[in-house]
Amino acid sequence: MFAKIKCAGLFGVHGFLAETEADSGSGIPGLYLTGALSQETREAQYRVSTAAKNSGIPLKPEKVTVNLSPASRRKEGTAFDLSILMAVLRAQGVLVEKNYPAAGEALFQTHAFLGELGLDGGLKPVRGILPMADALREAGIKALVVPRENAEEALLVPGLAVLPAASIRELLAFFQSERLPYAGRPPEPVSEEPAGGPDFSEIRGQSYLKRAAEIAVSGRHNILFSGAAGSGKTMIAKRMAGIMPPLSRKEQIELTKVYSACGLLEAKLPLIKNRPFRAPHHGSTAAALLGGGNPVRPGELSLASKGILFLDELPLFRREVIEALREPLEERKVVLTRLRGVYEFPADCMIAAACNNCPCGFFPDRERCRCTPAQIRMYQGRLSRPILERIDICAEARPVRFSDIRGEGQEESSETIRARVEAVCQRQRFRFRQEERIRYNSEMTPKELDRFCRLGGEQERFIRQVFEKKGLSARTFHKVLRVARTIADMEEAAEIKTAHLAEAVQLRSFEDRLWGGAGYGG
Repeated sequence: MFAKIKCAGLFGVHGFLAETEADSGSGIPGLYLTGALSQETREAQYRVSTAAKNSGIPLKPEKVTVNLSPASRRKEGTAFDLSILMAVLRAQGVLVEKNYPAAGEALFQTHAFLGELGLDGGLKPVRGILPMADALREAGIKALVVPRENAEEALLVPGLAVLPAASIRELLAFFQSERLPYAGRPPEPVSEEPAGGPDFSEIRGQSYLKRAAEIAVSGRHNILFSGAAGSGKTMIAKRMAGIMPPLSRKEQIELTKVYSACGLLEAKLPLIKNRPFRAPHHGSTAAALLGGGNPVRPGELSLASKGILFLDELPLFRREVIEALREPLEERKVVLTRLRGVYEFPADCMIAAACNNCPCGFFPDRERCRCTPAQIRMYQGRLSRPILERIDICAEARPVRFSDIRGEGQEESSETIRARVEAVCQRQRFRFRQEERIRYNSEMTPKELDRFCRLGGEQERFIRQVFEKKGLSARTFHKVLRVARTIADMEEAAEIKTAHLAEAVQLRSFEDRLWGGAGYGG
């Protein structure tokens, strides 16, 4: 007898429709699996037979051939267990409408099954339910059967009914009833304020770095903080996510899919509601940052999407790791080519990096810095010019004064700054309302720069002098224009003024001091 069950697989952070086909007949008894399977997927033959026996429904001693299609897609993980069991029970004539009234042919045409089987017959949660459920909905599936722990996550997909079950016995009991107990769908969440966390009001002084951070967040510009150790670079970076606008529902779902594919969601609170802040150690590998492994999973760049990826002590990261950021910083996505296919992960995050000016952290204060010129050049040289050109803002921390630390004045809170940032973001949304792929000033291409960053005669002469004096590359010149556009938006100015350009240039000036005025062409 032949049976077919709908299911889904996971490829990177995207789900795809799959089918489990089973045929039971004469031959050497056993369960034979085919269809480009990983080792953990192939081991389902042992989990399925044992789980069925311990659930009181031992399989008949027949030859059962199970194929997972499409064969062109490699099947990884344990989410196929439940669909394999359902297909086998249907093929052996166990799960028929006569014994289970709700389990008619119509149900298996519209329902898909996902879940890992425990040897005791229990259903265990699996990763990637959200992207797989979304792929099933797009393929026309009406309902999804999942382990109870995955129900809240599956319910995030609109228009898809969810039937949660804790075990095989419970699921079969559902099929014996006249009406299936689908899970109730929670109400759509209202847009929320970011959760409480570190606040900008806790930082005394460093108004220059705070201003740079606000500009960076307002236009979604990558930023590098430089300066002496202990000057507040890390403290400011950790608070930047708190001044970003709240995530929209669409952004929440996109981000949750990434975390779902990595198995990092909480069962009862699966929806990611706040912008992430990720801070990988400088010893991280390229695979940890960009993604990779076996199976291939997203890295820190993708986990920080819609939020902040903070790279502290940037020069201490391995050179090949830093250089691997070049394309993702430009394209806002990670593309990994492997033998099994091409994986594409989102990298739509802000990069906030921090570095000292020398190994000891006190340069250019020669009274405290004991590093030799060669050591300083070697340390600073770990940041290549192409990488620096992909960072819009490079702000150097000022020395911290005692009066700043012990001052009694009230510093601005994150809530106050966030209100200004949201106003600037609103102006950008209005400006780019007819542009499908552009939301922030940092994403403007040369075409949009010509349209939205037109300069007057005075501004044109000023930026020409800067370009020729500093030997800027075209990429750096465009980044100066983007930052200047954001500064103008913060001041509600329709046109970019000379002061806006001057501040944008100033926000890269520390490079001149670090590298002796070297240009960044090439």
